[in-house]
Amino acid sequence: MFVLIQWIMWAALVLPLSATLGFDALTALASFVLVACGLIVAVTLMLYPLASFVGKIPLKDFIKHCAPVQVIGFSTRVFTGGTTCNH
Repeated sequence: MFVLIQWIMWAALVLPLSATLGFDALTALASFVLVACGLIVAVTLMLYPLASFVGKIPLKDFIKHCAPVQVIGFSTRVFTGGTTCNH
């Protein structure tokens, strides 16, 4: 349900913006979203080995135990990155 509302709100905000400001504004917005998502993925991939090393747990086990928590975190509307991983 929240996903549907999110898409409706996105359409209600982006379509009038693109009609008013043109394709350049839409391109800038899409670029920002892609850069932000790319940075989030890059930082996550860099921190996995560090967390595995500091926690003294094999990387494969760390990923296996964190995956369910991160799936729930990514699927919620409010994700602050503060997921915990209990081993």
